[in-house]
Amino acid sequence: MSEMYIENIDSTAYDAVRTGVLAKYRHGRIRKNPVNDRETTVKLTAEERDALPDSAFALPGRRYPIPDASHARAALSRAAEMHNRGDLTDEEFGIIQRKAHAVLGEDI
Repeated sequence: MSEMYIENIDSTAYDAVRTGVLAKYRHGRIRKNPVNDRETTVKLTAEERDALPDSAFALPGRRYPIPDASHARAALSRAAEMHNRGDLTDEEFGIIQRKAHAVLGEDI
């Protein structure tokens, strides 16, 4: 993990920010996207997943959670992999694409 550099901030505030960010990395709550170096949260805890309404999932059986943009992007990526392997039907893949793009505010 690269260190953050913050100008004009006292060391106590810097340490608090740095410690919070490191704690999130240690617990798997934040991941770096290797393509654009953007931090995204993509891991839901069991409690967070259970608290989501059924409408936050792309497929029945509470499969492919898409409550936000980072999860929608992850669902698109995973669904493409599963579709290419033959583990998702064309219909299921289309449903995931439509719902994920709706969350992202994009037309397909």
